[in-house]
Amino acid sequence: LNSQAAWGILFGNDLQNFQLSFSKIDSLDWQNHDANGIVDRVKKQVSLSKKDNGLILFHGKKAQTFEILEQLMKHLNQGTTRAKVISAQEINALLEQR
Repeated sequence: LNSQAAWGILFGNDLQNFQLSFSKIDSLDWQNHDANGIVDRVKKQVSLSKKDNGLILFHGKKAQTFEILEQLMKHLNQGTTRAKVISAQEINALLEQR
């Protein structure tokens, strides 16, 4: 069950004890080169998610990666929710536990 993601953002209320049942959100960053469009799509998917924690998948690094990351981390790190960037290896390990 390997992901093709190059990196991701893990978010939730308790990242130390991350639930095995989580939302998997694909940023579709490979389809769109507009940073604001990617950020808006991810925010919408996060808000529609029925779970308190999730994994946002990204498929590569682009010129606007830092801008996307900065906006999403600011959005996700509100209230009791925390977020952190994780590697492809960490993503695959999480998906294998499911």
